[in-house]
Amino acid sequence: MRLTDLTADLRIQKTSGDTGVEVTGISYDSRRVRPGFLFVCVPGAEVDGHDFAGAATEAGATVLVVERELGLGVTELVVEDARRAMGSLAAAFNRHPTRDLQVAGVTGTNGKTTTVFLLRQVLEHAGRRTGMIGTVSQVIGGVEREAGRTTPEAVDLQQSFRAMLDGGDAACVMEVSSHALALGRCDSIDFSLAIFTNLSQDHLDFHGSMEEYFGAKRLLFESGPEESVVNLDDEYGRRLASDFDAITFSASGADADYVARDISFDLAGARFTVECEAGSLEVTTGLPGRFNVANSLAALAGAVCLGVEPSVAAEGLGRALPVPGRLEPVEEGQP
Repeated sequence: MRLTDLTADLRIQKTSGDTGVEVTGISYDSRRVRPGFLFVCVPGAEVDGHDFAGAATEAGATVLVVERELGLGVTELVVEDARRAMGSLAAAFNRHPTRDLQVAGVTGTNGKTTTVFLLRQVLEHAGRRTGMIGTVSQVIGGVEREAGRTTPEAVDLQQSFRAMLDGGDAACVMEVSSHALALGRCDSIDFSLAIFTNLSQDHLDFHGSMEEYFGAKRLLFESGPEESVVNLDDEYGRRLASDFDAITFSASGADADYVARDISFDLAGARFTVECEAGSLEVTTGLPGRFNVANSLAALAGAVCLGVEPSVAAEGLGRALPVPGRLEPVEEGQP
């Protein structure tokens, strides 16, 4: 792909060299650079990508995206924020896959992994082939892969989205971390759905305060998803609900769009009734605990937002398998 096609949506402060050069790939890791690659010099917490620009050009990089001029004899694009520029470049290089792939992003302190697993299984139950990106694993084109970080860098994300489309996936459910939102990894994703589970003290070494932490989570909803689902039992969820046009849910009987009532638990999981616009839905889940009732509500509401019939979504929840390693039952004949 020609460089001029990649940079159509990019704010460039200064350009030097041939802007008509062909780009064969994008990387932020000099060890992965191949001939014809564009290398993004991302400043990190411990190392600075600019220090590896020489190694990247030696490996064959013909374009550098930088925050300061380096003068290494290849095409250089000077931008204000190289990391954020990377998302735009990666989306363009992969032909903007999330314009065709239905992407649901789940954010919050707790419950992201479980909600993602549940929502994916509900969508698959409804006949929609769905990929997944999360802490436990990734599923791309029906093939499970080992996960790295909760939300990968933009280059890896956009490659995964393209692979999902090429592999026959119609949708993707992904965990969206506060780090990823604050660092702009998700800037060029066209989200069909955003889900907020809850917020409690975590990651303050990175964000500094609860308000900064919440502000990072809020970015997912500010990105303009087509639909939003938030937990009305959480004080930060209530703040989101007051600021955005969101579908709400409650596992404690609050006045929400999706409310769980008559909740009962046993060793097999939980049973409850969901009251919503579609009427009353009976749900049985193999996941114990009231917090998993909330996760189930989030997945149910999210699935309906993505076009699944409420009764089909409830049925899918009843058939969903437990998340590996998350209160997973071990049956060995014990009482």
